[in-house]
Amino acid sequence: MEIVIGLIVTVVFIALALALLMFVANRKQWHGWKELHQHHVLESHLVKARWLLSWRAFCFVYCVVIWIYTLAVSGNKGGFFSFYTIWNYSMLTVYFGSATFYTLSHRNVHTPTPVELFWRRSIWVLFEICLVMATLVDAVTWAILYPQSVRDDNTDLVLNVSSYHIHALNFVFILVDGIMNNFVFMPSHSLFVCLWGFAYAMFAWAYYAGTGVWNYSFLDTSKSVAPLWYIGLLIGHAALFLLFWLVVRKLKAPRLTVYETPSDLTMPLTAEREAE
Repeated sequence: MEIVIGLIVTVVFIALALALLMFVANRKQWHGWKELHQHHVLESHLVKARWLLSWRAFCFVYCVVIWIYTLAVSGNKGGFFSFYTIWNYSMLTVYFGSATFYTLSHRNVHTPTPVELFWRRSIWVLFEICLVMATLVDAVTWAILYPQSVRDDNTDLVLNVSSYHIHALNFVFILVDGIMNNFVFMPSHSLFVCLWGFAYAMFAWAYYAGTGVWNYSFLDTSKSVAPLWYIGLLIGHAALFLLFWLVVRKLKAPRLTVYETPSDLTMPLTAEREAE
C-alpha cells in the first residue's frame, strides 16, 4: 500500500511539474513557433524538395503496410495497441503521412491560416518525438529485451519480420528524413516527449486495471523500485531529446538557410519553386 501511495504521489508531482513547465514555456514563447516557417516543412537543405516529398511518401506507404502486417500476424490483437512500440510506430506513420499530405496541399499556398500553422507545428513536434522515440525503443529492444529473450530461449519474440521493421528500419526511416529536412530541435519541446511517455504510463495503469497485465515489468506498481523507474524513464526521455538537440544544433544548424522575416510565407522560397 505504501508503494502505491508513493507512486501516486510521484505521478501527481510529475504531472504538475510538466503542466507548470508547459505553461511557462507557452507564456515565455520558448517553443519557437514564430521561427517555424513553411520552408522548414517543405524544403530540404540537402536535396530537392521533390526528393524529400518522395522519401516521405514512400516511408508512409511502407509504414502503413508494415503496420497492417504486424496487426494481422499479432497473436494478441486485443492488446495490439497496449505496447509502447506500437504507439511509437503508429506515430511514425502519422508523421510521414502528415508531412506528405501537408507538402502536397501547400506547395503553392503561401498564405498561412490557423489550421495550416497548427498542422505545420504538429509536424515539427511529431518529427522530434519520432526521432527520439525510435532511438529509445530500438536501443531498449536490442540492448535489453533481446539479451533477455536469449536467456529465456525465446528469441522469436524479437527476431521476426515485424520486429526488424519496427525496431530497426523505423530508426533508419526517421534518421534519413532528419538528415534531409530543415527541422531543428528546440529544448522546450522535450516537454512534448515527456508528455508522450507520461501518457503511455497512464494508459498502462488503465490497461492493467482492465486486464491485470503489465506489458513492461518495470511499470509494475507493486514493485518497490517502481517510483524510481517512472522518474528514471521520464529523465531518460528528456535527456535523449536534449542529446539530439545538441547534436542537431552542431551538425545541421550551420548549414540551414534561415528565413527570418514573415514575408517568406508570401513568396516562393527556392529557385526550384520559382522555376515552377
